[in-house]
Amino acid sequence: MMTDVCLNSTTRAAFDFGFKNTIIGDPTAKRDRRMNVQMVKAADIQRSFLVGISALGNSYTAIMNTADF
Repeated sequence: MMTDVCLNSTTRAAFDFGFKNTIIGDPTAKRDRRMNVQMVKAADIQRSFLVGISALGNSYTAIMNTADF
């Protein structure tokens, strides 16, 4: 599941329907992507997405790792 696409839309939709979400962040996946002529590393995209979706005091979702779950 691509974190910044599938998890993003699913998490936001679930929030809109009143669900309290938790994403286990470490097993989710990404791949490197090209933006214009620059390659963006998968790990950078992953981190950026997880930081963004958990902003606003974890309104949309809390982020956990597998060990803490």
